[in-house]
Amino acid sequence: MEDGILIQPINVAEEDEDLTLSLHRWLIGKGYEGDELLSKNEEMKPKFISYHHRISEAETDHHEGRVTTWDALREEMRDTYGV
Repeated sequence: MEDGILIQPINVAEEDEDLTLSLHRWLIGKGYEGDELLSKNEEMKPKFISYHHRISEAETDHHEGRVTTWDALREEMRDTYGV
């Protein structure tokens, strides 16, 4: 390929596309470029997406009422375990 560049798309699941692009933009903002950018993106992508899914699950739990306060949890432990 003379006088051109080859751009290879990053393989991502459709639901993770926005996250991957956000990570990519963040890395570019941190000064990564070229092969170093691609390498760092591949290194961080699984951690980044995993973290996002945990946050999503926590938001869903909260929205659906599957969370409690520390005081309520402590009281439940006292009732259950006599602590």
